[in-house]
Amino acid sequence: MNSATTAQHHHIAHLNAFRGFAILNVIGAHAWTSLMFRVGGFEMADTMRELYALIQMLFHDSTIYFAVISGLLFSKVLRGRPWQTFYRNKLKNVIAPYVLLSVFFLTVLWDWYLGYASSNGLPTDYPGALLRGLLQGQTLPHFWYIPVLTILFVLTPALDAIAQRPRLRWLAALIAVAPLLISRTGIDQPVSIQSVVYFCGAYFVGMVMGQHYQPLLSLIAGNLNRLLLLIASSSMAIYALYASGYKATGLLSYSESLFYLQKLAITALVLYVFCRREAVLPRLLHSLGNYAFSIYFLHLVFVFLCARLLEAPIRDHQSSLLMLAGGALVMLVSAALTLGLSMLLKRLLRRHSRLVIGS
Repeated sequence: MNSATTAQHHHIAHLNAFRGFAILNVIGAHAWTSLMFRVGGFEMADTMRELYALIQMLFHDSTIYFAVISGLLFSKVLRGRPWQTFYRNKLKNVIAPYVLLSVFFLTVLWDWYLGYASSNGLPTDYPGALLRGLLQGQTLPHFWYIPVLTILFVLTPALDAIAQRPRLRWLAALIAVAPLLISRTGIDQPVSIQSVVYFCGAYFVGMVMGQHYQPLLSLIAGNLNRLLLLIASSSMAIYALYASGYKATGLLSYSESLFYLQKLAITALVLYVFCRREAVLPRLLHSLGNYAFSIYFLHLVFVFLCARLLEAPIRDHQSSLLMLAGGALVMLVSAALTLGLSMLLKRLLRRHSRLVIGS
């Protein structure tokens, strides 16, 4: 790929807007659950089961969107570049901010961490706590995705070779469907072989999508009704599982399998719509897409702060409607504050901003 072609495809407007869509969904996933659990503990998922089911149906597993877009952009933008360039960029733009922000948050929250660690059998020395946080992605609850993503980066050359070899289509199909049978693990152990298999499927699907992007858009255009039916049916099934109190056991979770199908189908639909409407997409989506990585790193702090402010009034007047409105407020305020902080930090840090905050 020559430099002119690279420059032309380095910023693809509707894909960047999809990143904005994805980060809004991730914030939404954390906004309502953080508020619900702060008000009523984890039991709130049962006392407001219908609302919890709705929120999970809409937002849970939205990290799949980022896995797909990472794979898609690799095929459309990065394929053909030297591998040392690929890994140098990932080290600078993903690993470095992850390490720096892990150090920052662990240092700032050290007193709180010591209290939590001492009652849960976790390391109470700073080096041990930092090493655990980095390897398991648990300095903050949502940091788990970066170790998983790092493993996907390591696997990228092998996945790329599989995607480009027709005789290995059987293996490609196996990678893509494996998440239907092997589910990601939960918050207690988010970085696991199961989680790698689960998100590797989405990442690989994204690579294949990028490799055949225009034919894919044509295929979507001819099957919109089927795609909408898949989204609607998988969403209703997810809601029904959560509303009935379903709890997964073992390697397979029916809800996670459904989320995988639902999120891939939504990805296809949104990309098609955004591509068709690229010239008139809201500027806000592009701004969110530009700062999606730093927003991912920073947003949970604002989510927790906003949820804390709303905790008392919602606890005093508990209702599903009030919780629904409160979660929406947490989501919108957190998104706005995190975007504003990201823009400010980028202006202050200038060319070093990617190294520190990833944007």
